[in-house]
Amino acid sequence: MRLGPLKNANERYFKDNVAFWNDLMAHPNYDEFWQARNLRPHLKDLNTKTAVLTVGGFNDAENLFGALQTYKTIENQNPKLSNRIVMGPWVHGGWARGTGEMVGNVAYGASPSLFYQDSIEAPFFRAHLKAEKPTDPKLPEAYIFESGTNRWRTFDAWPPKQVKDRTLFFQPGGQISFSKPTATAAGGFLTNISVTPPSRFPSLKPPPPA
Repeated sequence: MRLGPLKNANERYFKDNVAFWNDLMAHPNYDEFWQARNLRPHLKDLNTKTAVLTVGGFNDAENLFGALQTYKTIENQNPKLSNRIVMGPWVHGGWARGTGEMVGNVAYGASPSLFYQDSIEAPFFRAHLKAEKPTDPKLPEAYIFESGTNRWRTFDAWPPKQVKDRTLFFQPGGQISFSKPTATAAGGFLTNISVTPPSRFPSLKPPPPA
């Protein structure tokens, strides 16, 4: 909060030493600069002998969009390609750095990273790179980590074919529901809603009054 508006970041902290930040500030919209760096238009007509395993993390604050959209684009533009996706509870590149058991003070159970490396990554590379001829790694189309239950789930498509879009609504008292709130309630709780239960994240509890 002490930073103030984003325009202060360079003057106070970066001092023109962070080139990427300067690019972000110079190109706030999807202009020619970003269009030239968009990988997706080039993900078509790929060699059908190619096997793709896209890996991403749901806690990736830098590029969660990239992993999901890369898989989706390859799937749509290369229907005959061997194309799979893995989404774990990781930060950016977290599947290769550390065990993945904790992100901040949130626990995700026994090492998601080691499971990925042993049960997904190794069979994939063994089948496609180490074998004399490429073989079927016998992996599902999608390996998705379900936070909360802290378990891996498998699907034959991503998003799952049976998925249905539903809308969640904020409710009075910091609640959330599939039911649309009444007009009266909708106008009376937006300023004091709490979406992060302090009991789940003790470090976020407000300090006691002085």
